[in-house]
Amino acid sequence: MPSRASAGTDRPGSPGGSGSCCPGPPGYQAALAEAIRADKTRIIAVLDDLESRELIRRQPDPEDRRVRLLSLTAEGRRLRDAAQAAIQEGEERLLAQLPAADRAAFLRALHTLSGLPELTGRKPGTARAGRGSTRA
Repeated sequence: MPSRASAGTDRPGSPGGSGSCCPGPPGYQAALAEAIRADKTRIIAVLDDLESRELIRRQPDPEDRRVRLLSLTAEGRRLRDAAQAAIQEGEERLLAQLPAADRAAFLRALHTLSGLPELTGRKPGTARAGRGSTRA
């Protein structure tokens, strides 16, 4: 059984994760909604569809049956990995058109912008969130 502190790392519902879902302990459904800035009741239809396509599994948290834990199935991981590879390939192809110095400056600027409170939902002056998850 996953610990509450580690349950969200790199899993569905992991605001501090890599933005993707990885094998391992399940993540929290409410944390996924928070990470994508969606109302948790509005993502249920999407999760229903993913579950019906056998891409994710949802189950009640054994410690709190009101909380839903999400995890990828083997097919869900395969699809995620294929999508990530295609995205990476496209990014590399696009960035290869820039001189190395411009590419490095562009990536530094993107990293800086990605930490802005307007994009992260954090209040100005607060540190970036860790890899833990929040509960439903």
